[in-house]
Amino acid sequence: MNLHEVRTAMRNVAIWVVVTGANGRHIGHHLYALDEGMPPEGLGTRPNWQDREWWRPERFMWRPFEIAAAGMFRNGYVQPLCGHRSASTRPRASLSRYRGTCVGCVRIAAQRGMMMLSYDEAQQMSSTLQATQAEQAAWNAAGRPDQWP
Repeated sequence: MNLHEVRTAMRNVAIWVVVTGANGRHIGHHLYALDEGMPPEGLGTRPNWQDREWWRPERFMWRPFEIAAAGMFRNGYVQPLCGHRSASTRPRASLSRYRGTCVGCVRIAAQRGMMMLSYDEAQQMSSTLQATQAEQAAWNAAGRPDQWP
């Protein structure tokens, strides 16, 4: 049994997110339980004006947790694990490349048994991303065909 090829979704994970208010005010680095998501199936279609040298399908542009973070504050502010409050109505979220320092978030994540990951750590641990990158390498080696099995 080859366990290097096993693809599992990351569960019980908390990702550090940088939250910024609509006015640019820094709200903080906090932990959020986000969904890893799945890459789109197939290569999709490409516009006529794109050529093979630089066309890149959406499947290979997918990164874990980015879709969940992009839509997190669509309906207003969402409280992190620590319950931090904010009056911001249109905050922005970006995945943090380093670990934050919110003591409340760390304490609650430890109590719930959640892994606390920065975005770079989450990318390294994602078996789905590694499989997609292996597919992309094979696709590039095949000459970047329009159709892919």
